[in-house]
Amino acid sequence: MNKKAWTTKELNEELKHDYITDKELNQVNYYEYIENVLKNIENIRKKRLKELKSSNGINEHYTQKDVAKRAGVSITTYKNYMSRKSYNISLMTVLKIAHVLRCDLNDILPVDQYKK
Repeated sequence: MNKKAWTTKELNEELKHDYITDKELNQVNYYEYIENVLKNIENIRKKRLKELKSSNGINEHYTQKDVAKRAGVSITTYKNYMSRKSYNISLMTVLKIAHVLRCDLNDILPVDQYKK
């Protein structure tokens, strides 16, 4: 077998490359995860809005504006989340939104997709 002997410089470069690749992959996974969280939030909100409309015609409780207000975020911030202009949503905000939408945190957080 012909194995190449690595120099310290080559090893350090390889480790640096692996670290950067790992960091980029983690960032992609983070954005993908948040993307799924935001999709779940909006799907549940629309479902609640539809349920409320069909039951009594009132839909004011689940508009984006109302959900944002009741969750303690501005409508601009909420819309930035939903339009993917911002991925910086805190777990506390997700928890508040879950409470407003009358759903469990597990309904919003896509846990099963990311189990190893």
